[in-house]
Amino acid sequence: TIAHEKSLLAAAVPEAGRIWLEPAWSEVLRVEAARWQAPIFPLPGLEETGIQVRDTEPLAWRLDHPRWGTLCLPLVAPHEVALALGAAEIAAAQGVEPESLRARLAVLQRPTGRLGVHRYGALTLLDDSYNASPLSMEAALRTLSLWPRARRRVAVLGTMNELGAEAESLHRALGAHAARLQLDALACVGRGGGWIADAARSAGGVAQAFPDAESAATALAATLHVGDVVLLKASRGERLDRLIEPLARAATQLSERATQDAPRRAVGGA
Repeated sequence: TIAHEKSLLAAAVPEAGRIWLEPAWSEVLRVEAARWQAPIFPLPGLEETGIQVRDTEPLAWRLDHPRWGTLCLPLVAPHEVALALGAAEIAAAQGVEPESLRARLAVLQRPTGRLGVHRYGALTLLDDSYNASPLSMEAALRTLSLWPRARRRVAVLGTMNELGAEAESLHRALGAHAARLQLDALACVGRGGGWIADAARSAGGVAQAFPDAESAATALAATLHVGDVVLLKASRGERLDRLIEPLARAATQLSERATQDAPRRAVGGA
């Protein structure tokens, strides 16, 4: 499991080292932590006393930190900001000055498929297709549900791999959660996607199931609207990144048609 692998990493740290741990993991790893050699330091997040969040505009977060001053972060989600602050906390403990921290945080870049924001004409695409777990799925869905100025919010969710005997129940729990968010559309891909869609429909949501990424891409490309925000999220094996090219192509064509129709609508309105 993820917890076990994290514990092995921490157990390998010598007594003279340091282990930085998010508060959420403290209880999960309580038994394992008792056997670690190095001292443990908690990683503060957005809830740290004194941090004031000034702006949560996607790609333009701004907050005031009691020790580092005003920070500008090109991130989109609260969990990303918390991770960035944790990394900065470790850097500060190693002697990095606040001025350098501010400069580095302002130019953060994320790896491909890690909640990247792409704009293709009329479409905003959130590519989080590299990996997925129940917690990261919920975090990504929350980001989508809060995205500002979206005409429609569409989630494309696929199978979460390596969940063992609880795989079906965890996918179904995610489907029920997605339904409660009242997204405008939910497309579910693969075996796990079938469980997600079934549970979402049972919870009163509207969801479609597709056997693979290609069939989902075909259906979604035909139903895009100007101003849509689409999230791609699944384990890497589902290859939801294959939706990017057809959706980008469809969105560009949609934007071109909208631009061509605008003068005709203006004349008709006059």
